[in-house]
Amino acid sequence: MAFLFTDLVGSTALKERLGMPRYLPLLTRHDEIARAAILAEGGDVAELLRPRVQQDTGDGIYAVFAGAAAAVRAALRFQRMMADERWPDGAALEARAGVHLGEAAELPVRQDGGPKLSGPAVDLAARVMSAALPGQVLLTREGYNSAKAFVDRVDGQFQVQWASHGLYAIKGLADPVELFEVGIDGRSPMTAPADSDKVRPVVEGQEGWVAPRPAVDRPLHGRPNWILRRLLGEGGFGEVWLAENRQTARCAALKFCFDARRLAALRNELKLHAVRLRRLGTRPDIAALHDVQLDHPPYWVEMDYYPGGNLADACAGPPGGLAALDEGARIGLALNVARALNAAHGAGVLHLDLKPTNVLMGPPDAGREATLGRPVLTDFGIGLLADPEARRELGLTAGAPTLLGGVRREAHRGGTLMYAAPELLGGAAPTTQSDIYSLGVLIYQLAVGDLSRPLAHGWERDLAGDPVLRADIAACVDGSPIHRLKSVAELIERLETLGVRRASEVGRLRAEAAAAEAKARAEQELREEVERQKAEIAAERQSAEAVLVFLTKRVLGRVRPEHMPDATVREQIVRMLIEPAATEVGQRFQGQPRVEAAVRSTIAVTLVTIGRADLALPQASAAFDLRGDLLGADHPDTLTSLNNYAGVLETLGRAGEAEPLYRQAMEAAADQQSLGPRHPLTLLIAGNLVACLLHLAKIDQAASVGKRFGLDAPQ
Repeated sequence: MAFLFTDLVGSTALKERLGMPRYLPLLTRHDEIARAAILAEGGDVAELLRPRVQQDTGDGIYAVFAGAAAAVRAALRFQRMMADERWPDGAALEARAGVHLGEAAELPVRQDGGPKLSGPAVDLAARVMSAALPGQVLLTREGYNSAKAFVDRVDGQFQVQWASHGLYAIKGLADPVELFEVGIDGRSPMTAPADSDKVRPVVEGQEGWVAPRPAVDRPLHGRPNWILRRLLGEGGFGEVWLAENRQTARCAALKFCFDARRLAALRNELKLHAVRLRRLGTRPDIAALHDVQLDHPPYWVEMDYYPGGNLADACAGPPGGLAALDEGARIGLALNVARALNAAHGAGVLHLDLKPTNVLMGPPDAGREATLGRPVLTDFGIGLLADPEARRELGLTAGAPTLLGGVRREAHRGGTLMYAAPELLGGAAPTTQSDIYSLGVLIYQLAVGDLSRPLAHGWERDLAGDPVLRADIAACVDGSPIHRLKSVAELIERLETLGVRRASEVGRLRAEAAAAEAKARAEQELREEVERQKAEIAAERQSAEAVLVFLTKRVLGRVRPEHMPDATVREQIVRMLIEPAATEVGQRFQGQPRVEAAVRSTIAVTLVTIGRADLALPQASAAFDLRGDLLGADHPDTLTSLNNYAGVLETLGRAGEAEPLYRQAMEAAADQQSLGPRHPLTLLIAGNLVACLLHLAKIDQAASVGKRFGLDAPQ
């Protein structure tokens, strides 16, 4: 925000001369003029941007504006209206004004225009105002640089003039301040502030003198032919200004450093430039340095000026910026940056601060006007000379500092964090892979079309449809330097063959898809064949079981006393048919344990029925074993066979052996979820156990089992 202070000149003497009754109307009219001049800047702007009269200071006004240009116009309008006013009694009132651009904090105290604003910027604006002459508007360097490009006339008719008055010591301020003046042509003083007890000029050679800071349309100190036109950018090093040589009309970019403590970075950049120049010559993709001034502040180096700005500016600006470029053009930008970086590495120089603002945009190559321009790598201020031979050329011993020019090792951590390799943040020595990491982040941002997007966890999802480029970036930004690409040259080869490798990857994916489809089709056919065979097996089993049921019930089942009363005939059938079948059943149904068990079970039941329990016992035992192995001990068929086996034992007079087998089968059936205590099979086994217990004279146990299962135990 911008702050404007005004004050009536000689107000105390005017009060004494006119007296308060005549002075107060004049002061009221002054206030009306000031408010009108200030509020005229409101216009159609949004409420947030409208100027406001923050406070009536008694003999002046304190106002706040959104920008310095509005504050300057209001101050000039105020001075014009004051000069044009017909003051009564020959009392020509004059005022002084001061403007400064800065920040302030709101306090929980109300003033006329809102919450009270406090801070050094507010105090500085008031001090600058106090140095002004009657009818004069003074500005600080900040206000001057911000407003000059936007104010050439006031109210569309009054031509504006600008002047730089140099460095002044102002009462109440610890450090000298550069003062500038803005005025209306032919009407404003346009002269340096008078030397007084409040303000005095500081000239070269005096204590406290420093070289003037860069300012719009000011000559370069020590190079009067160079005129500074506008601020191009600023950072931790200082500022970059556009300068024009008024003799040759050539433009250049001047990189200023105002702090001697940061001078080491400029010296480092110069030495690295000398190494590159000796080893590579001039290159269009690496910015050249032409002149330098490092003897006294402000320190600066001269570089080529690129109207296209830096990569960040070009990508954000019209027409369309980065979003207007197709993917091929964006990768082309990355490829050209990689080539410049690879050349620097070839000269033994690491950059260590690769980011969009350190990539300038030269004119596009012939035939490639659709791009944003040709990238030019710049700012090796915290770079490193890693090549031992180059270090020997400069007379650096093996134990000399790794960074040239006395730049501290901590400077590596001065690069932008978004692009800094993780090992540098941890204090490790930089390597080629540190630059490769930064380049990988930049390529990722260009690929997704957003230079503000950090490379964060899950970044791979942004390139899910491009596995080839995703793998290339991953090879640059691995968290461990030893797993990154070994050189930028490898990355260049990858980017140059990106289209071919993508086509190959598409072919591979298509082949894999075709193979997967063929595999799925074969698996489906196999499943269908298995289902067909299972169906055939099930049909055969169903047929076999039907035959088995027929034979066991309709044939063997007929060999019973009620069907064949003649015992001799039954014995002959047993001897001629059942006994041979019993001995052959294992071989006949080998590999078919279910069928074999069913046949043996039926033979056992038949033999018991015709009184040959002795021959039935091995058949019942074998049926039980087969079903237990095949179906498990708790399967209903297994429990049926166990019940039958116990019944054969009981028939043979071995009830003591039969009892635990009955009990085992009964408990298993009762606990089965598919059977349970009320299932017919469970009740059958329980009834057999009750009969066996009675046979063994275990009356109480028989009654207990009968009661448990709702059976009436025989008496």
